[in-house]
Amino acid sequence: MISAILSFVGNFAFILLAIVALIILLSLPEPRTVLAVEAHTESVRQKIVSPDQSAFFITGGQTEIFGSQAAETEAACSEDPTHVSPGVGSDVTYRRYQDGVLVVVVSAPATVEAAGEVIALGTDQVARITVDTNSGCSIPSSLRLPLNGDLEIGQEPQIALDPSFVPAIMSSAEITVYARAVERLFFLPLNFGPFEPGAFYVADGFPLPPSSHIDGAARLVDGKLERAVWWGNADLSFDEGSNDMVVRAAVTANELSVNNLALFDASGSSADSPTGDRISLTLSARLLGDPNLRIIYAFIGFILIFRAAFNFQNSRRQ
Repeated sequence: MISAILSFVGNFAFILLAIVALIILLSLPEPRTVLAVEAHTESVRQKIVSPDQSAFFITGGQTEIFGSQAAETEAACSEDPTHVSPGVGSDVTYRRYQDGVLVVVVSAPATVEAAGEVIALGTDQVARITVDTNSGCSIPSSLRLPLNGDLEIGQEPQIALDPSFVPAIMSSAEITVYARAVERLFFLPLNFGPFEPGAFYVADGFPLPPSSHIDGAARLVDGKLERAVWWGNADLSFDEGSNDMVVRAAVTANELSVNNLALFDASGSSADSPTGDRISLTLSARLLGDPNLRIIYAFIGFILIFRAAFNFQNSRRQ
């Protein structure tokens, strides 16, 4: 009689534990994620949000200014490095062509210091800095440029309107999704024992198909989605004989929400309306990767083993 009562209590406790575990897993708070991208691409565009971290120097570049009020300029090699200081809201594009030529386009507001002259770009003015190994300018073997702001890697599919049009593609990219471990279950903070609230872990990672286009990353701020801020660098090689004629971008975006990144491909019904896919941290990836949830799994596993051993002992006595 007593064993039957204990068996009933054990089964009831097991069912209750399973229900509680299911409720806990389905009510987990939205994860905090960090997204890292390493890409080989021919084009990177950024909208500046932090001017101090976005200024850069280019050695061996030829600078030209375009716009309605721009003075006529003739592209010439500059003995001193060209200093570019973009302002908040300035668009800065790094464009690499198949012959290795790098073109940097900077829009206002920005200040460009080249050949001893400081030029503050007007509203409708842009600066174009060209780095060409065949120009005769003294060009370094490699160049590192900052990436900091609202970022777009690669370009959307475009219609070729003239013979000189060359689309910019992203030849390859690898995305790594990091996340922070769950910090509380309901009203219980996981800040005791073996738990590590907010611990950083790799949740998932995968390559992107060639010719993808990355744009539209967002972060959750005060319950609202805002464009994410990326930071990192763009590395370029100008070594003779190098086949690496791309922009090697390595960037990270902090504290993104789920469903945060649009990946566009050319499978849309027309070139100007591509299909967008979205990356999200799936529940399965989170359940398998979160170190604090693994501790809970171990605890539940211990209870299951104890229950199985208890039932086995009861069956032997009977």
